[in-house]
Amino acid sequence: MEQSAPQWYLRSNVAGAIFGPVAPEVLREWARDGRVGPEDEVSPDGQHWASAPQIAELELQWWMKLPDGRWYGPVHLQAAAALAEEHGLPTDLPVRRGENGVELPLCRALAQQTPSSWQAPPLDERRMLDDLHRALGIRRRD
Repeated sequence: MEQSAPQWYLRSNVAGAIFGPVAPEVLREWARDGRVGPEDEVSPDGQHWASAPQIAELELQWWMKLPDGRWYGPVHLQAAAALAEEHGLPTDLPVRRGENGVELPLCRALAQQTPSSWQAPPLDERRMLDDLHRALGIRRRD
């Protein structure tokens, strides 16, 4: 019996809707495009949900400092750049990786990324499932 490819669902806090099922690569692309927000949730089955930032492969680990001093995130770095451009924010807008990371200007964070990081490696579905199980407190049965 052939096993079907993993599929994922996204529950959007902003849209109040569930999207999917989609392939893992599509979900990762949505994160890079800023379509997966810090309050959104993901699920491999539409039943068990975890916070999207808890899934390491989605790379939602950047926080951006808004002009009013509040921190927004976590988001993907490319999504942070797109949000800054869309809202006319300066390129030296402070960002940090992780809640307790070091602050640096957005333009410098983008410049430090290697070209290969823009084209992320294929999604590790097994690791993504393990992250989700950990986030939900589900013990795997092997």
